[in-house]
Amino acid sequence: MTSLSRSLVLAGSGLALVLFLVLHLGGASLALLDPLRFEVFSTWLHGRLWLPAVEAALALADRKSTRLNSSHL
Repeated sequence: MTSLSRSLVLAGSGLALVLFLVLHLGGASLALLDPLRFEVFSTWLHGRLWLPAVEAALALADRKSTRLNSSHL
């Protein structure tokens, strides 16, 4: 992997993380501001077919990140 492609992957993953955090905090803020709307949102979200694939990808990424971090100890 070249230096440029490694930088593009890193930039893309950082952008995806920021986007995830903004969307997650926006959805979670509904729990405090409007609990009924939060319940509707969470029911809608859990009905999406793509959610299990995203959860599995995040779990794999977290596992890989943990393994890489522990190798530096």
